[in-house]
Amino acid sequence: MQALCTELENRQFTLDTVNKKVEAVLADLTPRDREEMEGSVKKLSAEHNRVYGVTVERKNMLSVALHDREVFHFGVDRVQAWLEERREKLDAIGEIRLTAAHVEKQHDKAKVGGV
Repeated sequence: MQALCTELENRQFTLDTVNKKVEAVLADLTPRDREEMEGSVKKLSAEHNRVYGVTVERKNMLSVALHDREVFHFGVDRVQAWLEERREKLDAIGEIRLTAAHVEKQHDKAKVGGV
């Protein structure tokens, strides 16, 4: 997109040169030819400005979208690192096996505390 903007900026320089040359020869043209030439140059300039404006707008939109995507991926990477860290902690703890007696003891304790 940047290359397209650069190309359009170069085209603007060429268009400015053409406009200067057209101005130099306008005096030698008939009124009808002068009007036609001026209309053509005006139309070309307007179309160029429209295309350039749309291109710059799209480039800015893409720039914002790219930034948002980078921020999103950074967040995803952080979440993945956090999940991996938690998985490693869980792996280090290993399985906890509770005996039936321990479960009954905790259950009885909860009954007494809950009443």
